[in-house]
Amino acid sequence: MSDPQQTTKFGGYVIRVLVMPEYGPPPPNARYSYVGSVYRPGADVKVAGQQVFFSHPLPDYANEAEAFDAGFREGESIVNGVHPTLSVSVL
Repeated sequence: MSDPQQTTKFGGYVIRVLVMPEYGPPPPNARYSYVGSVYRPGADVKVAGQQVFFSHPLPDYANEAEAFDAGFREGESIVNGVHPTLSVSVL
């Protein structure tokens, strides 16, 4: 498994995604899920309210790349204001 966490800047925010295999150390052909957050650059993410959390807890992705791609797309939807339940307006 490569680095399980990646970040990117998008629309004035940082999107962080952490991918996870379905069962601890990945068995052959493991499937992946992700958790992530969106926050402003320089935010103290240890302080409550400084980031918006999102996740896809089901192992629906065939590999890390698919899970990262899905996670970053969900983060971008939050920044763009098109996510159905999450928004950066609270930041």
